[in-house]
Amino acid sequence: MKAKIYERIETLVDIQEKFSKRLIPKGTIGTVTEYYERPKEAYGVDLKIKDEAAFGGFDYDNVLLYPEQFQVINQTAEEEHL
Repeated sequence: MKAKIYERIETLVDIQEKFSKRLIPKGTIGTVTEYYERPKEAYGVDLKIKDEAAFGGFDYDNVLLYPEQFQVINQTAEEEHL
């Protein structure tokens, strides 16, 4: 198990969304919400996606990620300034 529920992650690669076909850029921050062992290790992750057209400058989406697509992080650059 690479990550635990509620841990913060950062994507290591661009992620192609399956339903909207949007490309989520590498470096996007998110939170792990689910963990799957079968048929392959995977994680449900809520991502905070930069979107200037969205209210507040961000859009949010839940995607399925595999361990090689993200890394666990302690805090973001935004949180360091709090």
